[in-house]
Amino acid sequence: MHRSLSFNAVVCLSTLVPSSLLYAAQDPQVEALKQELQALKQRYEQQQQALMVLEQRVRQVEDQPAAAQPKRLVRSPAAKPSQPTGDGQSVAAAGSSSYGQSLQDDSQPAQSVSNLYDEASGFFGGGKFSIETGLTYSRYDTKQLVLNGFLALDSIFLGDINLDRIKSDTWTLDLTARYNLDNRWQFDVNVPVVYRETKFQSGGASGTPDDAGGAANALSEESVTRDPTIGDVNFGVAYKFMDESEYAPDAVFSLRVKAPTGKDPYGIKFRTSPTNSSLSYPESLPTGNGVWSISPGISLVKTFDPAVLFGSLSYTYNLEESFDDTSTTENQKVGGKVRLGNSWQIGAGVAFALNEKMSMSFSVSDVIQRRSKIKQDGDSSYTSVINSDANAAYFNIGMTLAATPNLTIVPSLSIGLTDDAPDFSFGLKFPYYF
Repeated sequence: MHRSLSFNAVVCLSTLVPSSLLYAAQDPQVEALKQELQALKQRYEQQQQALMVLEQRVRQVEDQPAAAQPKRLVRSPAAKPSQPTGDGQSVAAAGSSSYGQSLQDDSQPAQSVSNLYDEASGFFGGGKFSIETGLTYSRYDTKQLVLNGFLALDSIFLGDINLDRIKSDTWTLDLTARYNLDNRWQFDVNVPVVYRETKFQSGGASGTPDDAGGAANALSEESVTRDPTIGDVNFGVAYKFMDESEYAPDAVFSLRVKAPTGKDPYGIKFRTSPTNSSLSYPESLPTGNGVWSISPGISLVKTFDPAVLFGSLSYTYNLEESFDDTSTTENQKVGGKVRLGNSWQIGAGVAFALNEKMSMSFSVSDVIQRRSKIKQDGDSSYTSVINSDANAAYFNIGMTLAATPNLTIVPSLSIGLTDDAPDFSFGLKFPYYF
């Protein structure tokens, strides 16, 4: 009873209290809510501004030229560009906002890759017309032990022992012009200019010309030089009959014809050194083979990202040729026919694009030549020329450097792996594309 009276009294008193006092009690909560709302509005405006800044940055990145983007080696230069859509924009441009499409756009090959393909296949598709200047230096140094006598008691040699040595330096300036038609056909002409210097050494030289004997440890030397002379001019045509795909390589068929415009080696007379009767040397040096030759070949190039594999195979057929003089004896002239030995050439290697401007390649090549045959006037059959067959193998290191969009620098080094190959050859080429 007491509790109910107290409750009623409280209710009565509450009705007498002004409503303004009750609203005043709620003002602190409302103010707190208003402050939170105002803070949220400020955060929202800051987020909007941040989104606008990010959107501007994204637009700036999208508006940058494609050339500034790094390129990856994922397909050959023969790959076709993106096809245009109905509204005139390319497929790549229409979907540039897609990450997958951006990877497809980025798959265009770098300039170093295009240069790499050119050097590997021999098919220069970088421009409709190109001119190449190349300089090659070759060093050949060989020794041969010559024994003239017989063995007594299977252990004692009776006779003369001479050590013959040939040191040859050859400089070749190559001038090449190429025309590429629709990136399918290629026509080229090459004009070499050859400078040669060869030194012939032999042991057993006498102290004076009147000395009949010769010391085994004394060397006599004769030097022969050929001033810069045009070598064998050659012409070539190439046809790309297959473009690279997922499972097939780029394939180029080539046909090259070499004309005997250089100095032929037949009819060059050999002389005897006045200080050493065992040393014979030619009176001049040749700059060509002296015969027409035809060389069909095929080259293959395939991309295996990030590497490029390439290989080539060719066969050189030399036509039979007649000469007014084939004798090497002084004061003697004997005509005849020459069948220069045919040869196979095979090579394979791998190359890598180091960046957009530079690439490197490593390869092995081998030239196998059969023996040559000669038939002098009055002979009934051909006679094989001893030591005219050869097997010249090389290990090659090459580099391509894109100096400008039109000029490429191509240094190369070839190291001889067999006795028939030069010790080394260093070359430097400058192909320029118009």
